[in-house]
Amino acid sequence: MNATGGRLEGRCAFVTGGAGGLGRATAEIMVREGASVCVCDVNGDGAQRVASAIAVGGAATMWVACDVADPDQIEAALDAAEERLGPVDTLFCNAGIILPGDVPSSSLVDWNRTLDINLGGVWNGCHSVIRRARERQGPASIVNTASVNAFFVEPEFPAYCASKGGVVGLTRALALDYAADGIRVNCVCPGYMDTGMVAPLFGDGAAGSEARRLAGELHAIGRIARPEEVAEVVVFLASDEASFVTGAAVVVDGGMSIGSRIIPG
Repeated sequence: MNATGGRLEGRCAFVTGGAGGLGRATAEIMVREGASVCVCDVNGDGAQRVASAIAVGGAATMWVACDVADPDQIEAALDAAEERLGPVDTLFCNAGIILPGDVPSSSLVDWNRTLDINLGGVWNGCHSVIRRARERQGPASIVNTASVNAFFVEPEFPAYCASKGGVVGLTRALALDYAADGIRVNCVCPGYMDTGMVAPLFGDGAAGSEARRLAGELHAIGRIARPEEVAEVVVFLASDEASFVTGAAVVVDGGMSIGSRIIPG
């Protein structure tokens, strides 16, 4: 039995990209707030470790290995989650990748893979959960991970920026189409976060520490985000506390998008 009195008490949540970073932090808070949680990730071993780690106090958790770019795998993963935990009424589409490179140096394979995961994976998850919610005539709350790069771009991330802009547009379209069904759809738009996905962009050692510091300086707050800081916003949007919020692209970027603190020399 899950802890009582939480913001997600009685809810069944499905978290993609749940093996680390923002996905793990969100799954952990969702359990704390009373939800049953299925941790989904292409890294099955990682998903299993997270599901085991967050299963405290008898919380109902499970894991599935799934490539969100494959709609058949998403369907099978949601079938497994609903068979064990009950109808999924809370979805966090968080799986994503970053493949740096400007257009001439990037391949069509990299472009397609980025769009297939970052945008196609959101479509696949939303498509399945919305259909299921409408069939049972029940409410649902969906939160997607976009990025501050949906609104302003950085050099040499064309596929990533395009995919995250698409997530914002898709979120708004779905929110409009299914509000009458009791289905809310929102997205979060983080700046830089201290996660495994962005770690390769910084590198290792002293150079990596300096790159991380400089990335932090791009934010008005002066540092990059801890995953749990963004996860708390995700859980708010998923909960009934945000019952009048749909179609929102909530920027959680420490002020990165309002302007740089760095004065050019």
